[in-house]
Amino acid sequence: MLNFFRKIAVGVDVSDHAISVACVEGGKNVHVLSVGKAVLEVGVVERGRIKNKNGLSLAFRHARDEASIDDTSLHNTVFGLPESQVFTHLYEFGPEYLSLSESERRFAIQKEVSTAIPINSDDVIYSSSVIFSNKEKTKILIVAASRVALVEWRDFFVSESVSIVAYDSEILALFRNLRDARVAYPVCVVDIGKNTSNIAIFDLYGICLSYLVP
Repeated sequence: MLNFFRKIAVGVDVSDHAISVACVEGGKNVHVLSVGKAVLEVGVVERGRIKNKNGLSLAFRHARDEASIDDTSLHNTVFGLPESQVFTHLYEFGPEYLSLSESERRFAIQKEVSTAIPINSDDVIYSSSVIFSNKEKTKILIVAASRVALVEWRDFFVSESVSIVAYDSEILALFRNLRDARVAYPVCVVDIGKNTSNIAIFDLYGICLSYLVP
């Protein structure tokens, strides 16, 4: 019997040494249906940038085939940007933030991005979200990446007939997978990789520190 109401999505995660592909069935509760993985040869991806497109393509197709993912599912794909290409910054505004107009708030956030994110202003692309606000302060989470790097990955997936519906931060996705509700006390998440480790601290309102350690 066909089930037209199944929500199938694909997740792709890439490091400098491997690419992983997972097919999940979701809604409120997510179930992993299949997983595929391929080791990347040295020099295919370096610090989150594509250096050998053909080598990456072969590895991606191997991982996709191992996970038995069909072409239809690839039209609903979420890509976890390599953590070395993602900058996470938490900024705290004073009570004046609440009195600002929408355009003034955007300008204030843009100004903070230009001073806190180590990417040229003409190359940076970012997203921001209010994670806490009261009369005294407003905490805003800023997640930024290089536009050039993002377009590089987008073009690669287009060449593989993959439709990326969302880009995600690896450490934020990892925390969501570990915890399905807000924490009552600070939690430290450590993601240990071959070349780098990511240390992040989460509290009741979300991420409050993210640090990449060589």
